[in-house]
Amino acid sequence: MQPCRWPLWMRTWDAAATLLAALLAALLAALLAAGPLAADTPRPATAPRLASGGSPAVVAEECVIRFAEIVDVPALDAGPLAEVAVTQNEEVEAGQLLARLDDRTLAIRRHAAELKREIAQQRVADDLEVQFAETAYQEALEELESNRAVYDASSGAVPLSTLRRLRIAVERANLERERVKKSGRQAEIELELQTAELEVIDDHLRRLKVQSPISGIVLTVDHRPGEWLATGETVAQIARLDRLHVQVLLSEDMLPQRAAPGAAVLVRWSEAGVEHSLRGRVTSVDPQQMAGGRYRLHAMIENRAVAGGWLLLPGREVQMVLYPLAAGSATADGSRAEESKNSEAATDLQSPATARSAQRRLTAPVAPVAPGAPGAPGARQR
Repeated sequence: MQPCRWPLWMRTWDAAATLLAALLAALLAALLAAGPLAADTPRPATAPRLASGGSPAVVAEECVIRFAEIVDVPALDAGPLAEVAVTQNEEVEAGQLLARLDDRTLAIRRHAAELKREIAQQRVADDLEVQFAETAYQEALEELESNRAVYDASSGAVPLSTLRRLRIAVERANLERERVKKSGRQAEIELELQTAELEVIDDHLRRLKVQSPISGIVLTVDHRPGEWLATGETVAQIARLDRLHVQVLLSEDMLPQRAAPGAAVLVRWSEAGVEHSLRGRVTSVDPQQMAGGRYRLHAMIENRAVAGGWLLLPGREVQMVLYPLAAGSATADGSRAEESKNSEAATDLQSPATARSAQRRLTAPVAPVAPGAPGAPGARQR
């Protein structure tokens, strides 16, 4: 009895399938050893647990640092630009003068308003008219009382017409006294009006000065002296350097979206062979997810000033390590305890050797399966 032999075309197909399976296995191993495929899509990796009962840290590679706050400083009034007080890339403080519009006309108006207020102040302080009116009233009143005493002592010694004339004189003096008092009150109101007008002019002068609302660095200066500025037109752009923003794409498999807000973060990078790190915290997570269960996470980093500038500048690619809070640590004491654990673990993970060791374990290539071995792709079971 002849043994059963497969047809030639079936034996050729079997060999080709075995060879194709071996090539696919080798290609998969090479891709796993190569690391992330795209620079703009960070791949998170789970590091060892921070401590007994702690949450696992999540490492995201190639995160780009950006400015946390950029302000377009506008002109608050319209007019010709008289002065630009800063230059590009200059560091400024909050409230520092950036530019100034032409204020010559307002300066003249302010001088006139100051003179008017000074006149009003003199009128309020001058009480000569009040004293004169009070003296005239007292004189008329005493003369009336003197003639009335004579009339009472000797009937007919003073004519009644004289008494009526003296009573009218007293009434006239009293009215004059009230008129002077009213004039004094009007002088006080006039002083308040002049003071208010001066404050309006001062406010207008302040609006002609373009000042920086924050401390930071001047990114751009958009105008030069002599140019006309419209109200609301941007004069300069200022960015903060004491705080920086970092965003990264994470997967739900690596870190659940609900566990990300409030997590402590550590960014680290190498510069001229020296390792640096800064701490921060997750500020928000985008509510909309992307394809593959990915979502965008935002964190705020506290920068540090060093000699000659700042430790970290926007645009640098860094590695970010996230330390999410453990489940059930919503209380204040639990949060502080977890944050303390994470901080201690973050100090340990700052070591470059620790980071490289964890990365090698996570990206270790898968050994290819020998063709024809049991379980290999394309192996035919007899």
